Amino acid sequence: MFNFLQRIGKALMTPIAVLPVAALLLRLGFGDIFDGHIAMIAKVAGESIFGNLDLLFGIGIAYGFAKNNDGTVALSGAVGVLVAKAVYLGIDPNLKMGVFIGIIMGVMTAIRHDDNFRIFYDRLKANGKQTIQAQIAVMRKMILVAHSVYKNETQYIKKTEIQKENRWNKG
Repeated sequence: MFNFLQRIGKALMTPIAVLPVAALLLRLGFGDIFDGHIAMIAKVAGESIFGNLDLLFGIGIAYGFAKNNDGTVALSGAVGVLVAKAVYLGIDPNLKMGVFIGIIMGVMTAIRHDDNFRIFYDRLKANGKQTIQAQIAVMRKMILVAHSVYKNETQYIKKTEIQKENRWNKG
């Protein structure tokens, strides 16, 4: 019933599911439960997960919106995060974007790989909108679709599926 909301939940749940394990590893690394190398390994493992949350969110959101669990979309999200991070750190090494850059790049990757959102984005660009305006409009549309599906308790049906259904029903 909530197909679109389930996709959003799947997209956000992938990176969030890793956080409890990272917290446990970080806690075990304080040295009061384990000593020496075991504590150091646990601490470094936990810190590495928390240090790369932007990458996890970029992969998770892109993968969550992928059709048929397409791994290339997740890889595109990861590459987008790595490139964006390198660019903004090259401009200002003190800038800390955190998880925000992962969410933005994950959503942008999802936009480029989802037919409905891509058509909407291309139509905005053809009408003279700037790239950032078109991307924000697509993100806003994603939020509005999710809200309307939730509020109306209906199922999200893609426009292409409706067009196929109408074509078969016409005769």
